Amino acid sequence: MSILRRQLLGLTTLWVVLASALPLGSNRPLSWLLLACVVFALFAVQLAFDIFKGIDYPSRKTFIPFVIFVAVLGWAWTQSTLLVDSHLAHPVWSVLPLSAGSRISADPIETQHHIVRLATYAMVFWLALRASRAGDFSDVSLRTTAIFISLLSTYGILSAVYGSNPILGEFTSNSVSATFVNRNNFATFAVIGLLANVTMYIRSSNLSTHDPARRLRDFLEGFFAGSWVFAIGTLICLAAVFFSESRAGFAAALLGLAVFSATGRRQNAGSRYAAAFIAVLVTLSVLAFSSGTFTRIFAAGGEDARFLIYPRVLEGISDRPYLGHGLGAFHDAFRPYVSPELSFREIDLAHSSYLENIFELGIPAAVAFYAVLLTIVGVIYKGVKSRRRNQRFPRFAFAVSVAVGFHAFFDFSLQIPAIAALFAFVLGLGWGQSFSEETARKTVRSGLR
Repeated sequence: MSILRRQLLGLTTLWVVLASALPLGSNRPLSWLLLACVVFALFAVQLAFDIFKGIDYPSRKTFIPFVIFVAVLGWAWTQSTLLVDSHLAHPVWSVLPLSAGSRISADPIETQHHIVRLATYAMVFWLALRASRAGDFSDVSLRTTAIFISLLSTYGILSAVYGSNPILGEFTSNSVSATFVNRNNFATFAVIGLLANVTMYIRSSNLSTHDPARRLRDFLEGFFAGSWVFAIGTLICLAAVFFSESRAGFAAALLGLAVFSATGRRQNAGSRYAAAFIAVLVTLSVLAFSSGTFTRIFAAGGEDARFLIYPRVLEGISDRPYLGHGLGAFHDAFRPYVSPELSFREIDLAHSSYLENIFELGIPAAVAFYAVLLTIVGVIYKGVKSRRRNQRFPRFAFAVSVAVGFHAFFDFSLQIPAIAALFAFVLGLGWGQSFSEETARKTVRSGLR
């Protein structure tokens, strides 16, 4: 019953996270609020079970990252609530009446909003981690993710072909962006689907026979028996990334595939056939679909304004290196740094999640936040190197971490709720599957202490 309960909570979380991509990536107040409320309810149920039933060793190992993460949220809360003198307060408060009080954050309400966002992603991480130890949940999760994103990519491609996207409406463009307003954001989502399809395709192509005469036959039988779904899904997600014309998305896809390939153990014949087939698909897709992306790689355009933004962000960081401007307050706090070259557009994002986090949180808190993420990725990488069985799960999570983390240098995909929540889910699944079965069976009856 406990395993079934964890699977049900985990799968419900996954479906909620995937469905959150449909209403513009849940980057609107109502859809975001619905996502947060459902995740909170699921987390409350899981937490109640964890307190009374205890948690296993992989879950207990999150204690130190959890403490650091809570400290980061605590600092953000301090930014939004602590009344300080003019020397510590953000300069924006100097133009307001003294009765308004002075805070470190330039926008306390937005800061508290983003605290809730980060807390929600942490809950998704925990739900995925706890469910990942239950039966075949991880396989079902990867299969569900692969198929869902393949279908969403198909919708995006067809919408671009026919020039009509009922979900995006006025935001419809010639580039593939499916249900995301920004095509770069969709490219990140499609990269996760691409890696999920590749993982499941290679998984379903494993052969147990050692007879060379039967290997190719068994491989073909397995392909037509069901693994073709993930081969087609791989092709669709690749095409979607290319047709999005996202340069960083294209590079992230290739990097994710390279990392996934490089971290694999010695493969059996079926996996080698599958890997060769995937390599052919990637090569043909690059040749057939990527002309628009390559055109943008070598063409200068309006989006190069991000390279005018970065020096200004660094200037803002140097002005408040320790206190920051307030989590989520970039839009308002960056206005004094807008140069004449940027005055033609509204700058509401830094187009680099790393720089924006440092700008908002300050260097010490941002470093602590990155330390949490690097600790999670480090544990997953250890799982890739140490696990004999089920290595595909930490391998998939690590490849996604590298690909998505790379894209975050140049864009803001991880600031879109649907993408951030799915990324948190992948990290939770990867963490839970980075420990051996014997180690994971150790249970702490005292709950979350």
